[in-house]
Amino acid sequence: MTATFDEAAHEVAIEAALQAMEKQFREVMYPVAKEIANRLIAKQKDYGKGNILKFGLHGILVRTSDKIERLINLETKPPLFESLDETWGDAAGYALLALMLMRGTFELPLKGE
Repeated sequence: MTATFDEAAHEVAIEAALQAMEKQFREVMYPVAKEIANRLIAKQKDYGKGNILKFGLHGILVRTSDKIERLINLETKPPLFESLDETWGDAAGYALLALMLMRGTFELPLKGE
C-alpha cells in the first residue's frame, strides 16, 4: 500500500518532532549530569577515597539503599533537611561511583592532586 502525501508528510513531521525532543532532552540532561559530577568531585575532595574503598560496592549499595528508603519515606511527608532533588542526585552519584569502582577508575587522582 502506498502512503499518501499527507501520510508521508505526517511521518516526516513526527520524525522531526522526535529529533527535536531528543535534542531538547540531551540539552537538559547534560547540565544535570554535570551538576551531579561536580557534586561528586566536591564530596571526593571532602571525604577522600577511603570511605568508598573501605567497603567497596557493598558500601555503595548500602548508601544507595539509604537514599531509596528516604525517598520512600518522603512520599508521605515533606523533607526537613535534604531536598528530594539532592536525594535523587546522591542516588545517581552513587551509581556513578559504583560504575567507576567496577571499571577501575575510581582511584584516579582528582585534578590538582
